[in-house]
Amino acid sequence: MAAPDDAIKVAFENAVRDFKATLGDQKLLGDILKTKSIEEVYDATDAIQKEQAEKGHLRHLAKIQRFLEGLRSYAQVIEVFIQAKQDVLALIWGPIKLLLHWTHNMKTSFDAVVDALADIGLLLPEFQGVTKLFGHNELIKDVLVLFFRDILDFYLIVLKFFRRTYWRVIFESMWTKQREKIDLVRDQINRHKLLLRREVRLEHLQEEHNAQLQALAHYEKAEKSSRRLEYQSLKTDISPRTYEDKLDSFHARICQGTGRWLLRDKTFAKWLDKADASMNILWL
Repeated sequence: MAAPDDAIKVAFENAVRDFKATLGDQKLLGDILKTKSIEEVYDATDAIQKEQAEKGHLRHLAKIQRFLEGLRSYAQVIEVFIQAKQDVLALIWGPIKLLLHWTHNMKTSFDAVVDALADIGLLLPEFQGVTKLFGHNELIKDVLVLFFRDILDFYLIVLKFFRRTYWRVIFESMWTKQREKIDLVRDQINRHKLLLRREVRLEHLQEEHNAQLQALAHYEKAEKSSRRLEYQSLKTDISPRTYEDKLDSFHARICQGTGRWLLRDKTFAKWLDKADASMNILWL
C-alpha cells in the first residue's frame, strides 16, 4: 500500500497530466514551463508596466498582487508538504506570465484578465497560516490538491480562449461566457477555502469532488445546448430559401384552364419552337 505522501504526490501528478491532456498544445505547454518562479512573473509585470508607462496607458497591475502572493503562499506550502516537482510550480506561475504578455497591448482584454486574477486572489486563503493550524490532519493535503486543480481549471479557461489567433475579434462577444466558466471555478475555490478551515474528513473530500464534476458537467451541457441553438439559428439564416411550399399552395389555387390561352397564342408557339431560330426573345 502506498504511503500517504506518495498518494498525494500521485494526485498532483495526475492533475498535471490532466491539465496537459486538456490543453492539447505542446508548444504552448513548453512556453508555460519556461517560467519557474514568482520572481519571473514580477519581472514580467515590471516590464509590462514600464512599457505601458512609456506609451501613456499604464494599467493597475497592483490589483493582482494578492493573487500572486496567495499563490506564493500556496507554493511554499506544497513544496514543504509534498516536495513539489518543478512542473507543478511551473504550472502555477507560467500561465500568468503568458496571459499578461498576450493581452498587455489590448486595454479591454488586459483589464479583463487582471480583474479575473484579482477576483480569484480575493478568495485565496492564507495557506501557510491555515496549514499551521490544521497541518496535523493528513487530509489537508488532499484539499491542497483540490486547490491546485482549481487553479489549473482557471488557467485552462483563459489559455484556451486567448490562444486563438482571432481572439481580438471575438473578445467582446465571447468573454462573457468565459467569465461564467471562471465564476464556476471561483465557487469551487470558495468551497475549498471553507473546507480548509475546518476539520476536514474523507466524506467532505468526496462531496467536493462530486460537486466539482457536477458543476462542470452541468455547464458543459448547458453550453452545448446553447451552441446547438446558435448553430440552428445561423443555419436557418444562411441556408438558401426554398419555395416549394408556396408553389404548391399557388398551384392548388389555380383555376382550371388558367394560362392555356398562352399555349394557344401563335407568337408564343413560334418562340417555343426550337426549330425556328428567327425568334429568340419574346416580350409578354
